[in-house]
Amino acid sequence: MSKSRGDFVTASAFRKYVDPEVLRFYLAGKMGPGIQDFAYSGEDLVAKVNSELVGKITNVGSRGAQMLAKNFERNLADLKQEFLSILEPAFTKASTVAGLFENREFAKAMQAIREIAEDANKFFDDHAPWKLVKTDKEKTHQVLTCMLGFFKILSVCLTPVMPEYAAKASKILGFDRDFVWSDLKYEWQSQTIEAYSHLATRVKEDQIEEVFAETRKQFGALVSTETTTEEKAVTEEPKQEEAKHITIDDFFKIELKVARVIAAEEIPEARKLLKLRVDLGGEDQRTIFAGIKAAYKPEDLDGKLIAVVANLKPRKMKFGVSEGMLLAAGEGGEDTFLMLPDSGAKPGDSIG
Repeated sequence: MSKSRGDFVTASAFRKYVDPEVLRFYLAGKMGPGIQDFAYSGEDLVAKVNSELVGKITNVGSRGAQMLAKNFERNLADLKQEFLSILEPAFTKASTVAGLFENREFAKAMQAIREIAEDANKFFDDHAPWKLVKTDKEKTHQVLTCMLGFFKILSVCLTPVMPEYAAKASKILGFDRDFVWSDLKYEWQSQTIEAYSHLATRVKEDQIEEVFAETRKQFGALVSTETTTEEKAVTEEPKQEEAKHITIDDFFKIELKVARVIAAEEIPEARKLLKLRVDLGGEDQRTIFAGIKAAYKPEDLDGKLIAVVANLKPRKMKFGVSEGMLLAAGEGGEDTFLMLPDSGAKPGDSIG
C-alpha cells in the first residue's frame, strides 16, 4: 500500500459505502494463527461475499424462512428423529469451529462454516420442497424446519465474526436474545419465527471504487499527483555498474511461493493467455493470466505444482484481474518452460 499513490483503504471510508461486517467476513477467511501477508483485492472481496456469504450462507436462511412463511404461517415443526439426525453432522462440524477460533485458525473456521452451508443447500435441493409441498405438506414442514436448524447453526458459528448479522438472524429465528455458543444444539419447540428480512446484500464493484475514492478524498494532502522521491528513485535510469546487481534486501521484497493449479482454461479471444486458478495454501486462491497458451494445454496443467510471485500487485486486464505471476524460462511461445517445484513441495511453501 502506498499513501502517495492512494491505493489503500480506511475503515471509515469502507463503512461509508459497504457494511463493515462484510470486511470482517472477508478478512476472517484469510487469517491464520501466525503473522502472514495476504493480498487484499476489491474484486476478490466482491466475489467471496456475493458467492459465499450471500449465495451460500444467507441463502440457507432465506430459502427456509420465506417458504415456511408462505406455507406454514412461520410456524416451525417438531422435528422427527429422521431430520434431527440430518442435523447431527452439521452440529459435529460446528463444534470444531470453537476450537479453530480459539487457536486463531480463522480461515479454517470459515471453511467449515461454508461447508455446512453447502450441505444445507444440497439438502434443500435434494428434497425440492417447492415440489414436495404439492404432495406431502407434513414432510415439507419437516424439511423447512430442518433448513432453519442448519441456519441457526451457521448463525451461531458466525457470531464471533459478524455479531450484528447473527443478532438479526437470532431475531428472525424467534429468539429474544443474542446467540451464545451453547445454542448450537437444536432445541426448538414448535416456535414461530419472525418475518424474514434481508441479512446481507450483494456488494457491487462500484461500491469498492467509491471506497478508494473516499480514501483518496480523506487523505488528499498525502495522495500527491507529483512523483515522490521514492518513485523517482525507481524511475531514474540506474548507473550501468549498479544495474548489474541487486542487494539481498531487494531479493527479500519478492515473495516466491509454491502454488498448485486447481483449474486452467483457454480464453478464446486471447492469442497467448491461459487463465489459471491456483492454490497457495490455506484459503489463498488466486487467478493468474499467463502467456503460455502456445506451450501448454489447460488439461496438462491441472494439479501441477508451479512457482509464482505471490506479492505482485494485482493487474486489471481485458479478461479479468491477474493476482500474481508464474515463473517460466525459455524464449517464449512454444519454447516456454514452467519452473516446476519438486513433488515434495506443498502449496504455500516459500521459495528462496
